Amino acid sequence: MRHRLRGRSFSRKSAHRKAMFENLAAALIKHEQIRTTLPKAKDLRPFVERLITIGKHGGLAGRRRAIAALQDAGLADKLMTILAQRYAARAGGYTRIIKAGVPLRRQCCDGADRAGRPRSRGQGQRFRPNWN
Repeated sequence: MRHRLRGRSFSRKSAHRKAMFENLAAALIKHEQIRTTLPKAKDLRPFVERLITIGKHGGLAGRRRAIAALQDAGLADKLMTILAQRYAARAGGYTRIIKAGVPLRRQCCDGADRAGRPRSRGQGQRFRPNWN
């Protein structure tokens, strides 16, 4: 029974799962939108939102935590400057999941649902996904 067990295992050990989410988060911060499977996107959301909140708080300790999670000082700098300013007025909900359209809906090998992970819109901006 799976009582009181949170999250998905994705048939991976905990270290592999942690590395997978760190890599997905780094790709999302670098490109600001990615394509992945729907369950991975749903489990990635709290990880990325926590990183953006760390970036908004700023400070040396936060920068070091961001570098440790993203494995890249340049991405941590982008998180602490550009993204922190973009979401300064927002209290949460920095990311959203958009299910992929009909041609990209299913993954070719296992038939898993696909999703895009765009950043949430700033004030007055309309989101146009680039699924190419």
